[in-house]
Amino acid sequence: MQNMKEPYIIFYTENVATQSLKSLHSLGIDTFPINEIDTPYRASHKGAKFQYTRINLWAMTNYTTFVSLDFDTLVKHDISALFRCGSFCASMRHSDKFNAGVMVLKPNKTVFDDMSKKYSILPSYDGGDQGFMNSYFSDTKYASMFNPDDMNWPNESNSIHTLSMAYNYDIGVYYLQSRLLIEPKIIHYTMGPTKPWIWWTYPMFDLNWEWYRLRIEVERLDGDSSEGLRVFFMETLIALFLLLVYKLLLLLFFTAVYARIIHDTTPNLAQVLQFILFLPTTAAAIWFTLKAISTFSDRCIAMLILLPSWILLANCLCRRLSAVDNTALVRYEPVKTS
Repeated sequence: MQNMKEPYIIFYTENVATQSLKSLHSLGIDTFPINEIDTPYRASHKGAKFQYTRINLWAMTNYTTFVSLDFDTLVKHDISALFRCGSFCASMRHSDKFNAGVMVLKPNKTVFDDMSKKYSILPSYDGGDQGFMNSYFSDTKYASMFNPDDMNWPNESNSIHTLSMAYNYDIGVYYLQSRLLIEPKIIHYTMGPTKPWIWWTYPMFDLNWEWYRLRIEVERLDGDSSEGLRVFFMETLIALFLLLVYKLLLLLFFTAVYARIIHDTTPNLAQVLQFILFLPTTAAAIWFTLKAISTFSDRCIAMLILLPSWILLANCLCRRLSAVDNTALVRYEPVKTS
């Protein structure tokens, strides 16, 4: 945060605690109170409450340009080029609609007054400000794409452009498709279950750890580490749970293998399911213990914790193979005749 040239500004409503504002100020973040604007489609879209509040950004004419980011975004690389984009810029997502989670806009009192008159008239496909803005800036889908490498990019007061997907990269696309095709600058957690503040997502989504480390850094700068301790205990419980499940499935798996090799019996359905669950659970346990841990010393400790499991596994295999050899000798030993 110290390397940012442009200021951080958080607009808040009357429900924000004073202590939270003080914490933001201590980090050099400016705060500004704004009035809530409710959706005119509340009856049919009960989940979209006060999303139209973002319209107030166009009234803040004491600033020249805003890069508006939703709280469920993760900035991974420098995005300062966005301040040269134009009067309105947004990224098209999966259709001819743009996503309002990342926007570039120039405050304009005339535009604000016009939006204030039309927000209850123009349609909104989602009942929120994103649907309204797609109606208001309907020509965005026909606009040219902003080129961040062009230092002479025209920055007119009435220019509309689209943004590369790199500036609003969907978390689902990041995990389901090849992330090597594009280098995301901003990750957007648009999928509800993947939000980085949901604790049980951490064993599955490695990017959440990056968000969490940034959160801990902010808390450290603010002098508050209580949340970090709570999350640490949560991480420990998840790790212990995964390791216990891993060891249980390890035991059941080799029990099934033993039944097949020694007793020459066909495993039942339960044993087959144990075999199927064994590999992904093992991978999850190892990944969580090694990938999620940030420091080298902690990873060494984690390896020492896992080491007894592999020693016991090797010992178990040796004893089982020895038992197979002895069984074969007994089974095929020729019968002696007197």
